[in-house]
Amino acid sequence: MSLFVGAALMEDQNAPAEPTPKESTSPSRNVAETETSTATAIAATTPGDVPSSELVPTLDTSREGSVADRSETPNSFDDELDVTDAKEATISRRDDEAAAAGASTGRRRRWFGRKKRDGGGSGGGAVLTTGLILEHRPANLPAKSASEVKKHRLEYEKMLALAKKKEKQAVKEKKKKEAEKEKKEKIVSSSIEAWKTDIVPNWDAVCGTKLVQEKWWHGLPSSVRGVVWPKAIGNSLQITEDLYKIFLARAHEKLASKGRSPEREIMDPDLVGKDHEKSVEMIHLDVSRTFPRLCMFQKGGPLYDDLHDVLGAYACYRPDVGYVQGMSFLAAVFLLYVSPSEAFVCLAGILNRPCHLAFFRVDEKKMSAYFGLFTTFFEEHLPKLSAHFESLNVTPDMFLIDWIYALYSKALPLDVACRVWDVYFRDGDIFLFRTALGILSMYQNEMLEMEFIDLGRFFTRLPDSMSDEKLFEHISRIGGITPKRYAQVLAHQLSLTEK
Repeated sequence: MSLFVGAALMEDQNAPAEPTPKESTSPSRNVAETETSTATAIAATTPGDVPSSELVPTLDTSREGSVADRSETPNSFDDELDVTDAKEATISRRDDEAAAAGASTGRRRRWFGRKKRDGGGSGGGAVLTTGLILEHRPANLPAKSASEVKKHRLEYEKMLALAKKKEKQAVKEKKKKEAEKEKKEKIVSSSIEAWKTDIVPNWDAVCGTKLVQEKWWHGLPSSVRGVVWPKAIGNSLQITEDLYKIFLARAHEKLASKGRSPEREIMDPDLVGKDHEKSVEMIHLDVSRTFPRLCMFQKGGPLYDDLHDVLGAYACYRPDVGYVQGMSFLAAVFLLYVSPSEAFVCLAGILNRPCHLAFFRVDEKKMSAYFGLFTTFFEEHLPKLSAHFESLNVTPDMFLIDWIYALYSKALPLDVACRVWDVYFRDGDIFLFRTALGILSMYQNEMLEMEFIDLGRFFTRLPDSMSDEKLFEHISRIGGITPKRYAQVLAHQLSLTEK
C-alpha cells in the first residue's frame, strides 16, 4: 500500500493543480473544505485501473472505540459503517470539530507519533500505510458494499486476534526463559558453596558419591572448573611444570630456526608423518581462527601467546601426534579456566585417552571401529533418523570427526560445550557418543526434513539458541549405553577391523 501511495503522489506532481477554495470565516466550513480538497486530491492521484474496493479510506475518529484501541496491529482493515451511518458520522464530526479547526490533523499526528513510540511498525512507511488503511474512503467515491464491509471486518478481526496471540506467546516465552534462568542461577549459587567447602577439599573421599555425581551432572559452577577439571582429568603422565618449560623452550627454538615454510610442510608428501614436531610451525595458521568472537586468542589478545605456547609445547612433547587442526579449541577452553602449565597437563591427559588418541593419530582402523560403534547405537535409539541419513549417504564421519576433535566446543555454544566437558571428564569417552546421540535426538524432526547440503551446514554450527537443559534431557533419555555395553560393542567393532 505504501508503494501505491508513493506512486500516486508522484503522479500528482504532474496533475493540474486543484482550484483554490474561497476563504471563509466559518471554522466549520474551513474544516469541511479542507476534508473535501484532501479527498479530491487523493481521488485525482488514484490510477484509473485500480478498483474502487482497493482505494484508501479516510480516518474516522468518531467510530466506536478510539484509534489507539484499533492500532494494536499495524496492517489491518478497519470496520466500516454503511453509507447512511458514514454520512451521519461525517456531519456529527464536522459539528464537533467546528470549535477547533485542524483538530483532525492533530489527532492524526498524535496517532502517528504514538505508533512510532510504541514500535507499531518497522518504519515510517509502515506507520503511514497503516494510518491510510484506517481512514475512510473519500466521499466522492463509491462506498463499499455490505459484503465488502463484512469481509474487511472479518479480516481485521482475524489479523488482530493473530497479533494478540503472537504477543501473548512472546510474553509467555520471555517469562518462561526468565524463570528458567532465575531457577538455574539459584541452583548454581547454592551449589558453589557446596563445591568449595564440602566437595573440593575432600575430593578423593566424596567425588564418587551419588550426591556429588548428581551435582556433577547438572554442571559445574564456572568458579570451580579451574579446580575440578584438573582433578577429574588427573595427571597419569606425571607431567611437571619443569617438563612443560623444557618442551616450551624446544617449541620456541623450532619457531626461531630457519627452515621450510609451514605451507611447504603441508604440501610435501615425503615429510608428512615423519617429523610431526615440525607441525609447530603451522600453529599460527589456526590460532587466530580459534573462538574469533571472544577476541582473546587473536593477535594482541590476552591469551594469544599462551595458546601458542601450550600447543607448541604439546607438538614437541608428542612428536608422534604433533599439532593437529582442532587442538587449538581444546587448549583455548582450558586456558579460560587454568594457567598455561595446567592447560598443558590437561590437554596431554585428554589426548591420551583412547578415542582422542585414535582420532588425532589418524588411526584409520580404530576410527572405523568408533564409527561402527556409533552406528550401532544410532540405529538402536534413532532408527528413523538413521534410515534418513542412510538414504542421503550421510555417514557418521561427516560430523563425528569435527565434534570429537574439538570436543563439541566448535559446534556448540560455548556455555553448552563447557557443561558437556564437565560430564565428559566424569564419564570418559562413552559420553562423547551419548552427547552426539542427544544432539541428533534433540533436532531429529528438523533433520528429517533436511537434504544432504542442509545437514552439512547444520552439523558445522548448531543453533546458538540451544538450551543445555534440553540437550541434557535428550542425553538422559539415551539409555542402555552402559560402560559394559560400550566396551563390548567397541571390542566387536575392533575385531571386525582386524579381519
